[in-house]
Amino acid sequence: MLKDDYLTFIALWLALETISMVTPLCIAVTVLRLVSNHLVPVPAIFAHLALLETLFYLFFFLPRRYVLDQLPPAFTPRTREERRELFYKCIETIPDLNRWFSIWFKGLEVSLLLRENVKTFLAWGFFNKTRVDVEDDEELEEYLREIEMRTGRSYPSGSNQLEPCRVSTDRLCIQHKPLIYYMLTVSIADTLCHILMSNMSFTHYRLPITSAFRMFPLRPLALCSGTISPSPKLSYWYRPHMSRKHSPLLFIHGIGIGLQLYTGLLHALLAQIGRGCEDGQIGILALEIMPISFRITDTLMPREEMVDEIRNILAFHGWTDFVIVAHSFGSILATHLLRRLTRECPTQKHSLVLVDPVTLSIHFAEIPYNFIYRKPRNASELLCSFASRDIGVCPSIMRLFDWTQNVLWLEEIADRPVVVFLAGKDVIIDAEKLRQYLKKNGFMDSSSAKLEVNGRSELNKRTCDGRIVFHRDYNHGEILIRSQGNQELVDAIIQASRQNVWLDRMVKRRLL
Repeated sequence: MLKDDYLTFIALWLALETISMVTPLCIAVTVLRLVSNHLVPVPAIFAHLALLETLFYLFFFLPRRYVLDQLPPAFTPRTREERRELFYKCIETIPDLNRWFSIWFKGLEVSLLLRENVKTFLAWGFFNKTRVDVEDDEELEEYLREIEMRTGRSYPSGSNQLEPCRVSTDRLCIQHKPLIYYMLTVSIADTLCHILMSNMSFTHYRLPITSAFRMFPLRPLALCSGTISPSPKLSYWYRPHMSRKHSPLLFIHGIGIGLQLYTGLLHALLAQIGRGCEDGQIGILALEIMPISFRITDTLMPREEMVDEIRNILAFHGWTDFVIVAHSFGSILATHLLRRLTRECPTQKHSLVLVDPVTLSIHFAEIPYNFIYRKPRNASELLCSFASRDIGVCPSIMRLFDWTQNVLWLEEIADRPVVVFLAGKDVIIDAEKLRQYLKKNGFMDSSSAKLEVNGRSELNKRTCDGRIVFHRDYNHGEILIRSQGNQELVDAIIQASRQNVWLDRMVKRRLL
């Protein structure tokens, strides 16, 4: 992330405003040239580019935004008993219910809320409805009485115009980006990433030709790859697994420019692996989730379909025992995959390394508010806002926001090794709140245990316990680029890879 001083904020704001002004200027130039060529004496090349940008905005972006806004929200129907269980499980983990409601109502004072306001929010959260239906009123009253008892606050009858954050049903906040942004920024980053990954001896498994042309900008280097992904919707980078003492690594990235941000981490990881693994290289499979990588492409696949495609890729390479490494939004996809793996084989315990995970506290309210509704106050928040308004990212985080499925409850990972990396200055996650939540539920804090790779540590004796690595001065994603945090992350990944093999052998012995 960026420095959060005033000059950085102004510089970034000017840069983003410049990007946003490209399209209006192109439309103005095109219209004036249609009226009279003499009014705007610009070189022919610029006139053609302005016309191209105008056509792109009018005939692609506007229709595409309308179609995306009509997408139905993801929702998992539940019985009354299932909703009741979910409600109590949720509020048991919330340390301050008054603040929780305040954030869901965009920072408003709780004293302003009336009874129907709260019930409207609960109707969205547990029924996926934008209003309170008569048949749901009794159940909602039960939940509201429980909240009043826990907070010691009574909500007056009535309603007003205050609206909560209803992430999955609110209008999409998509911001247009000009063609030149995609042609320069995204294309250059993609080309550089391809070169770096190839130099690290990764093999790219590209999409089939028919799928590759459904993405913009096109990826010419990827099209030159001779290996085709077994999934028609997911491309990835692959490094074969040969080690018998370590498990391979499945890497799932977060929202951003793609794998470009993670090449430094992968390089450091390969360097460490090369020094410490004598029995063969550790395999790595790094997925490319294009809808959240600032590309114009199909929308993110529904939960079950995404898991199916990942499972097909894993089966193609014969991977059954592996460590899941996920960053930010990637932790949601990791959650869906983990649930499927647990259903299919309950005895197999895949280790987890989660960096800035949103899945553990997505029900805390800060994450959706900070990423979608907050007005930026510094450079990091401004950059976060810019990312959330991308034409691929926005529907992925809003229309597919089924928090009931995206949240990873701690009971689901209580029986496996988990390392969670948190950043104290995270602009998306309330890292301190999540840290206390994890500690309360038995996670070991980094201050009370030392992580070692070649020696025996306290963590090795507590194989199935969770562990927190907390960097007070880091921002979201900063651990990926800071040398100290990067090295700690590499050590944790390698240790998890070794522990995963040990744990798998222990489970198999117990089953014999």
